[in-house]
Amino acid sequence: MSTTQPTSTTTESSTDTTEPKYRDEEFLREAYCEKGLSQREIAARCGCSRGAIRHHMDKFDISPRSTRSPSDRPANFDTKENGYERWRCQAGETDDYVYVHRLLATLKVDDLSELEGMHVHHKDGHPFDNRPDNIEVVSPAEHRQKHADDEPLKAEQ
Repeated sequence: MSTTQPTSTTTESSTDTTEPKYRDEEFLREAYCEKGLSQREIAARCGCSRGAIRHHMDKFDISPRSTRSPSDRPANFDTKENGYERWRCQAGETDDYVYVHRLLATLKVDDLSELEGMHVHHKDGHPFDNRPDNIEVVSPAEHRQKHADDEPLKAEQ
């Protein structure tokens, strides 16, 4: 009578040993060199310090950009905490930006001077909804009135 012993396969406990993104040379090169993100922006996205980013950039021989030549840095897109989307470009110590809804408003006028002193209103009240049919160019007084008209609706919610 022959007895067969069950074969056992032992699997080591699978623990997540995934390295943080900033320890990956390809990720750092793409984020810093190709996308033009700053060390501070990369650190914020990775949940680490700027020093950790700098350390790994040194390790991978990724040269830092000079802060004296802002033309090397491309504009980047971000969303403010209040929902407004904008294109931003840093030039030295200054931070220039244009809100997306104002940029789209240029398509609604014949001459850019028509936007001087005017506001751009989101018809549905959502600052992130930048569809051209959801924005309108209005005077400051009209804009105040539109938002004043919205107040009773907000109080009912």
